[in-house]
Amino acid sequence: MPKRVIVDVDLAAVAANLSSEDRREVGEAEARQFLLDAGFQPHGDRWIVEEPNLGHLEPSEVRSLEDAPDNLPDAPPDASADDSADDSEDADE
Repeated sequence: MPKRVIVDVDLAAVAANLSSEDRREVGEAEARQFLLDAGFQPHGDRWIVEEPNLGHLEPSEVRSLEDAPDNLPDAPPDASADDSADDSEDADE
């Protein structure tokens, strides 16, 4: 299993670099989607990713990096809160 790391990503820098590559304006929402598509998982205001996937980021896009604890769950810590919010919306329908 590849080592996982916790990354503080500069979303504005990711968006700027994507804008430059795509030759169009890219916002932070699209930058977040880029990270999700690249295998990054949101973890509070940072991201969890397997070390091989760090290559999707430029060094200038990384504010900080640390090893993820071995006991860190696979799902983001706020995933259960998101699920309960979805359930309450479904109940109204």
